[in-house]
Amino acid sequence: MSFQFRRALALTVAMAAAGFGCSHARRDEVAVIRQRVDAKKVQAWAKQILKEYPDRAELFAYFPGIHTDPTMVILSNPPAILRDMGILGRMGPSIHVSPAGMTSNRCVSLLYAESFGFGGDGHIIEAGDETYRQATNAQCVEWIPGVYYRYVHSP
Repeated sequence: MSFQFRRALALTVAMAAAGFGCSHARRDEVAVIRQRVDAKKVQAWAKQILKEYPDRAELFAYFPGIHTDPTMVILSNPPAILRDMGILGRMGPSIHVSPAGMTSNRCVSLLYAESFGFGGDGHIIEAGDETYRQATNAQCVEWIPGVYYRYVHSP
C-alpha cells in the first residue's frame, strides 16, 4: 500500500469516524488552537492554496528527512501556522485541497492525528474563503466564517 494511499485512507477514516459529543477536553483543544494561531492567517493561506490548486490535490509540507517521490506535491516553505495548529503531540498536517465542483464551497483540509493509519484522536481544520460553509455540531465548530475545527477519532 503506497504512502499516499495510506494518508488518503487515514483522512477518510478519520472523517467518517468522527466522535460524538463535545467533551470539555475538545473545547480546550479549540481554545488552545485559537490562542496559538490567527484564524485570518489560516484563511489567507488557504485562499492562496485554493487559487494555486484549482482542483483536488494532496500536498505535503516539506521537512528535513521527508522521503519524496515524483508524484508528491511538496510545499517547500510551509507557513509556521501549520505547525502551530498541531496540538497534543499530533502528527500532521495531512493537507487535502477539495475538488472543483458546481459550487464554490471549496476548502483546504488539514488533518492532525495521533498516528496516520493507526487510529486515535485527531482534529481537522477546514479553511476556505469567507463564504465557505460547513455544518456545525458537537464535533465541528466554526472558528471564524469560512474556517472550522472538527474533532475526529479513528478506531
